[in-house]
Amino acid sequence: MVCFDSADKLPPRLCIIALKVSIIFAFNPQYPRTTKDIEEVFLRHKVVPDVVSLAPDHLMRIDYRRRPTVDVDYGNDIHYFQMKKKPLFLYWPYENNDYYTMIMTDPDAPTAEHPFQKEWQHWMVVNIPEVHWQRGEELTQYLGMIWELGQANSRKRYVFLVFRHPDGKRIPFDEQYTGEKYDVFRDSDIIDQRLRRAHFSTRKFMAKYNFSRPWAGNFFYGRVNTTYGYIKPTDYDVQHNYDFWRDETWDPDLN
Repeated sequence: MVCFDSADKLPPRLCIIALKVSIIFAFNPQYPRTTKDIEEVFLRHKVVPDVVSLAPDHLMRIDYRRRPTVDVDYGNDIHYFQMKKKPLFLYWPYENNDYYTMIMTDPDAPTAEHPFQKEWQHWMVVNIPEVHWQRGEELTQYLGMIWELGQANSRKRYVFLVFRHPDGKRIPFDEQYTGEKYDVFRDSDIIDQRLRRAHFSTRKFMAKYNFSRPWAGNFFYGRVNTTYGYIKPTDYDVQHNYDFWRDETWDPDLN
């Protein structure tokens, strides 16, 4: 049985969160409601066939921020600064005691107009028990949007996909761990990590581990809005002292 919550296994607080997610999935008109709806939106934004051949069977909930909420909503825009850190919350329907793998991939790397590095692997967590992604094995450390000069006002897709393991069992993955650094000019280890992220293929990964169609998924467009060639944070980021000043691409003197 596919579960959205399990009162006999989850703490009360998590049960309440799961119930809220179920209500959002059921009543929020912005979310697709059926497998056919998910397929339609994946086709409309060309996630099918650019990343996978078949759309996911189930909805996936991803929240980057709260107060205000920044969530992934099947093709909405999320600003560069809002996706610098990994999401706070992930959720998908699950089978009891089964294991899952979650990936985040960019089919528009480095830009949608010239995606010569596609796909770019941004995050991978494997052997996730049910929906408890923080208890899974992180094989690729989370990396937000990579912004480089010449990509001002760019907009590109970021796709989250969840795969149910064959027979729901753990898998002995042999992928090499990839850390968060990506500066190609610094040392050979970082060069290797950058190369491991570039030219990732979701289809080849699925075939290697015998994954069928994606179990769940969602996607958004990452955006960069700039002023004089520098990234400009949102009003919320400025008001709440968000750590944009630590990013070398932001110069507060030009704001």
